[in-house]
Amino acid sequence: VEKQYHFLKLSATGVEPLAAGSDVAVGVLQNKPRAGQPATLRTLGMSKVVAGGAIAVGEDLFLTAAGRVVNEAAAAAGDRHVGTALESASADGEIVAVYLAPLHGKSFTKA
Repeated sequence: VEKQYHFLKLSATGVEPLAAGSDVAVGVLQNKPRAGQPATLRTLGMSKVVAGGAIAVGEDLFLTAAGRVVNEAAAAAGDRHVGTALESASADGEIVAVYLAPLHGKSFTKA
């Protein structure tokens, strides 16, 4: 899995990239593991995450199908809330600090 600072989900063989913003993420990949190496995930607290668009400090953040985060205005219905922005981003692909909310299947989704 080469998706450092992206959210991942569980699979039958370990972890894998998300397929939808409504997927249940288990954490943010912290390292760049090669095939057969363990992935290090952050599940709670502060983490770097790749932004999926412009974000302001303090905004609630939601998952995208690419495992990135966007603000509520850019989120699609059903995308899962995953945390709060601690830094701003001006464009897709920027790495920002995020406070991760508890990641589990009962997190709220955008209506």
